[in-house]
Amino acid sequence: MKGSLHLLTIKGIKLFVHWSFPLLLIYILVSEWWKGAGFFSGILLGALVLAVFVTVVLHELGHALMARRYGCKTKDIILLPIGGMARMERLPEKPGQEIRVALAGPFVNACIAAIVYWVVYSQRPLPDIAALGKMEVSNWPAHFFYANVVLVLFNLIPAFPMDGGRVLRGLLSYFMEHAKATQIAARVGQVIALGMIALGLYANPFLIIIGLFVIVAAQVEAGYYTTRSILKDAVVGDVLMRQVAEVSAELTLREVMQRLLDTTITKFVVVQDGNPVGVLDRNSLMECIERHGHDVFVASCMSRELADTTPQSSLEELFGKLQLVKTGLAIVREQGKIKGYVDVDNILEFILYRKAIAKYNTAH
Repeated sequence: MKGSLHLLTIKGIKLFVHWSFPLLLIYILVSEWWKGAGFFSGILLGALVLAVFVTVVLHELGHALMARRYGCKTKDIILLPIGGMARMERLPEKPGQEIRVALAGPFVNACIAAIVYWVVYSQRPLPDIAALGKMEVSNWPAHFFYANVVLVLFNLIPAFPMDGGRVLRGLLSYFMEHAKATQIAARVGQVIALGMIALGLYANPFLIIIGLFVIVAAQVEAGYYTTRSILKDAVVGDVLMRQVAEVSAELTLREVMQRLLDTTITKFVVVQDGNPVGVLDRNSLMECIERHGHDVFVASCMSRELADTTPQSSLEELFGKLQLVKTGLAIVREQGKIKGYVDVDNILEFILYRKAIAKYNTAH
């Protein structure tokens, strides 16, 4: 994932941290020093932020592992300064399952808060949140406890696509189609986000960033689910490409570049011994030439991420899966034989076709 560092892999799920995350820690240290709180206080606050982001990882793993129970795979989790994000192939569309997946994350934070309370404050009073004051070693556990409580409450705000918004969509899906429920939950989320922005102008500027993120993310996800609803009754065979441009893994980039210049093709399926082993597109080709010159072989520059499907598979599910595949391409097989390929571009063309037909039928 560009702009991110791969930290580790947990249960087959890759964990990335965005390049901007260290800037948050630097900001905390500088702001504490600027306020005169002291460098040690800044160190404690930085440690708190790191501890909270560990809980954010656990929060996202809660979602991912619950989704896995319903056959929904998670490709990776990325840590951003505003929180974490798990990229799933799809979410379960049965309302009860979606609600359980959405609540799994906040449940993890609730468990962490309960453990901290039981270990540290079962025998002594928990400090009041308003009286915590300056960060010290003695009150660090209380800050951590309240941070997890806030994460629970904040994530349950019904602002789609936050957890509470997904719960709202799940509840609405009991009474209407999933796409319609998504649209309503997105609108509710955007209204709440406007409230966050307004509050952020007078309270915490961080709320402005979160509010803007919710507005954009809600619109994108609502559009995405509306698009997927168009594919609901379609199968992979409806958009099968039987003829694609192939290049051998043993060719040099110079030779592929000549083919690129001779045609309008921008993506090649790479084959070795007659079998597809990867994809090389125009952007990857240029980047590889910049780094290694044009006399290296295709095999050293191609992307090996290929999805696999059958002509009878759901096109809606494949579309969601291809969003997480770098090449955006799937091999279509039937009884072990390759029948063709499907990529995101020709699925999008199929969507445009269906939209045009729908408009024609409405007009006539």
